[in-house]
Amino acid sequence: MEAFAQALVQAEGLLREYHATTQAQFKSSHPDEMIAIRENSRLIFTLSWTKAVLFSRAIIDQVNAGNLLAAFQSLRAYAELVATVRFTAKEMMPLIQDAAETGSISVENARTLSSKLNTLLHGGRFNWPLYFEEGAKAVLDRKRAKTTKEERRKFETNSLRVGTCFEKWAEEEPAVEFIYDYLCDLVHPNKGSNLILLVERGGNVVFDTSPSSQMGWVIFGRIFPFAASMCLRAMGEFQPIFALLGAEDEARSVH
Repeated sequence: MEAFAQALVQAEGLLREYHATTQAQFKSSHPDEMIAIRENSRLIFTLSWTKAVLFSRAIIDQVNAGNLLAAFQSLRAYAELVATVRFTAKEMMPLIQDAAETGSISVENARTLSSKLNTLLHGGRFNWPLYFEEGAKAVLDRKRAKTTKEERRKFETNSLRVGTCFEKWAEEEPAVEFIYDYLCDLVHPNKGSNLILLVERGGNVVFDTSPSSQMGWVIFGRIFPFAASMCLRAMGEFQPIFALLGAEDEARSVH
């Protein structure tokens, strides 16, 4: 946990330094695909590190308070963030490598890169524009309405399936699948989340909010080092890709 706290301090410093040296802000429109790639890469870099910092803070605070249920929720959310960022970076790598080898990028590949960045940044199944413009009823009405595939493509944004992101990750690192299944059972209303609430009191075992659950601490100790290491390693491995794509042209010349 001490090493995890030190990594949090480093991540906070990295985020502050990036904000101090690089513009990373939303723009109303993008003149072309290459500008969109650069600007969205910067946003994803800052967005993912901001979430990583907040999830890490929450884990540390909740562990200190003995609230393991909430700590596991934050840890799983952190893992899901990393999985989606990693999945997107891996999907983009062949296009980036091709551009590096040829010294240029085709219009089609630029559009594909832009689309993948846009999905990671804006994707989701909830229709936020419709909600803010017309309210909850409009969102429910559209969800219940029978629509064709073409109509859904027009009104719905692309999104990533978290399960798919972990499946792809597990093809290279099988332990990832076990770690994610473990965390899911500790968050959902399943046996795992029930076990971490067991507390011994007066010779009896009961469910309670007390932070003294011996079973909970055993379960936490068996997964946290592996899950935290998995997240930190992947963040360090793939975030430089977004930093590179977000750099100014003169700073990222292709050789």
